[in-house]
Amino acid sequence: MSLNTKSNIHIFGGSHPLVRNFLKDILEKQKLYAKIYVYGRSFNHGVLAYDNFYENANHNDILMSFAPILFTHKIISRVIDKICFKKVIILSSSSIYSKVLKKSMDGDFYRDFLIGEEKIISYSKKSINKEKIYILRTSMLWGLNHDLNINLIYRILSKYRIFPILKEGNGLRAPLHFYNLSLYISRLCSSEIPSGIYDLMGSEIIKYSDLVKYIQKQISHKTFIIWIPKFCKIFLIIFCRLFKFRKIISYSSMLIRQSEDLVYNYNPLPINLDCERKFINLLEDTYLN
Repeated sequence: MSLNTKSNIHIFGGSHPLVRNFLKDILEKQKLYAKIYVYGRSFNHGVLAYDNFYENANHNDILMSFAPILFTHKIISRVIDKICFKKVIILSSSSIYSKVLKKSMDGDFYRDFLIGEEKIISYSKKSINKEKIYILRTSMLWGLNHDLNINLIYRILSKYRIFPILKEGNGLRAPLHFYNLSLYISRLCSSEIPSGIYDLMGSEIIKYSDLVKYIQKQISHKTFIIWIPKFCKIFLIIFCRLFKFRKIISYSSMLIRQSEDLVYNYNPLPINLDCERKFINLLEDTYLN
């Protein structure tokens, strides 16, 4: 065990866009931790393929995983009884609410989130070390041109110059930028919050149609919103049942959900940020600068 009073941080999922914000904007400025180790994809037959992981990891360190949660549960199953981590922080998704539990037409594509959570909780209950495990169900993650939420809308508008919105497409959204997510995780590292599954939304609640209009303003050339009548939802559902291609189902499901409120605060993470950046400012920084 290291005699350094500061904890080390071990991050799995080194290719996740969140890592860039987390390291550059948060941890490097705060200097709160002894060392930060970032691991990419390397996992062979259920065994950690990092020769130096167990050499670097000490009791009282912090383990984070931004990797796919089914990959994460394999990591947890291997290390949870060998090293007593101070905290384990894991990214999940509010798609569990909006797609899996609601049994949406693309819900089966997102069942891994729920399965991964259940496996991790099971390992935690059996563990001899009883680490504090935090699972964050995040909402509409975006930023750095690496997301399938805001950036997908931007790319469709920019490339095709049109974007379809249902006439009642005023469902509420709470987009969460990687920068603000990294702030929350940084605060969580030093907090005394009980372990558990927490909902983590962006602080600004925005109507879907307004969100598209904000994105539309970031594009220099002329673009158009196509307003689709409500009855078209029925044809979309029938079409997806006939042609079960993943992309068709995903895009159609996204269109149908435009009228649904996808803001969930059943168990919100009890952390308030005093330096959170606003959606419109982050949008301008991403696409205009």
